[in-house]
Amino acid sequence: WIVWMAGVVPGFNTACRAFTEAGDKLLIQTPNYPPILQAHKNHGLDAYKVPVVQVNGRDTLDFDAIERHAKDPSCHLMILCNPMNPNGAMLDKPELERLGGICQQHDVILCSDEIHCDLVLEAGKSHIPAYSVDALKDRSVTLMSAAKTFNIAGLGVSFGIIPNPALRRRFLSAAGGLQPWANITGLVATTA
Repeated sequence: WIVWMAGVVPGFNTACRAFTEAGDKLLIQTPNYPPILQAHKNHGLDAYKVPVVQVNGRDTLDFDAIERHAKDPSCHLMILCNPMNPNGAMLDKPELERLGGICQQHDVILCSDEIHCDLVLEAGKSHIPAYSVDALKDRSVTLMSAAKTFNIAGLGVSFGIIPNPALRRRFLSAAGGLQPWANITGLVATTA
């Protein structure tokens, strides 16, 4: 299931290349990491930017807006950042299940940037990877890296977890010639 890459930014751009075509719609939550907000421009896509909302005093996704945009037959991909950047909010299991249900119903693939997953410091909270949710297992690319948590971004290594072999093949095919192989120093540091 693991696909090695040079970084999470190349990862979500590879997902755009693998699962969309020019003119398609891309779902993105806002606010977000600037390279995610710009990804649609790199691939000739239109962006549906869905603002994060507050429910009972905590930040979460606007699921109604996501569903409304996911119904568009030209929407095939959503890029999520979870835990969210810049606000640090994290989706819980029922929220991920709801998002997975929307993606499943409307045939949308989720590319989940989870590079901050090891930085969850709130007592009693733990990160839930997108691929671990049943409805997302066969329709997700989960991107992770030790770069943020252990300050090794300069070593240029990240990985994607893609359980579905057909999605993994499409992703690897789209990465061909664009994604350099992970380097040995970065692999050793990630393992450590």
